[in-house]
Amino acid sequence: MTAGSRKRKTPTVEEIMEILAVVGQRLDRMEAQREADNEAYNKRQEAADKRLKELDKQIQATSAELQTTSVELKATGIYVRELGKQIGDVGNQWGKVAEYLVASDFAPILKERFGFSIDYAAPSLKGSYQGKEWEVDAFAANGDIALVGEIKLTLTREAVDKFVNNNLRNFHLYMPAYRDKKIYGLLAFVKMARGEERELTEYVHSLGLMLVKAIDNTFRLISPAGHKLHDYGAAQQ
Repeated sequence: MTAGSRKRKTPTVEEIMEILAVVGQRLDRMEAQREADNEAYNKRQEAADKRLKELDKQIQATSAELQTTSVELKATGIYVRELGKQIGDVGNQWGKVAEYLVASDFAPILKERFGFSIDYAAPSLKGSYQGKEWEVDAFAANGDIALVGEIKLTLTREAVDKFVNNNLRNFHLYMPAYRDKKIYGLLAFVKMARGEERELTEYVHSLGLMLVKAIDNTFRLISPAGHKLHDYGAAQQ
């Protein structure tokens, strides 16, 4: 009798039960592994959600001065992407303001419009005065004047007043070396509070400030004919 013609042995109940037990153990291990994988995935998702929430808090904190609409606040991601299209990388763009102050395309404008040139510029300046920290976003100077700059994503009247009262009027105290120098103010912005563009522009000019709009990776001076800068130095206080 050949091997192929031999009758296969019918497994006993005990053997079937052993096979089922082995299969059951394998299924249990697979289920346990699946649950472990799901738990690990859920933990990663929770960690990612936590990081996103922390990022949202940081964005909201740095944007506390912005008077945006509720839609913009609820769609921070969309707002940031749209803003990125306008100005590229924010950090790099802010640093470019100082470069712009001494750039070949802007220096002649300063000379022609306002009668002064810039010898030195820095992307930011900070320090402390009477135990309080202060900081300006851009700074430029020559031997006679200091140009103090503030940079805003969205320019508001409140931000303008804060800049004038906190930074410009006190700059000669923050930097005693410029106590006897002329101090002028510059506001750079990406956009203005909605519906307030004309009124806010006129208000900034009435304060004798220089107004610059950031467009993509360039800047444009917004200045009416005959516009004169106000000296916020100590001698004019």
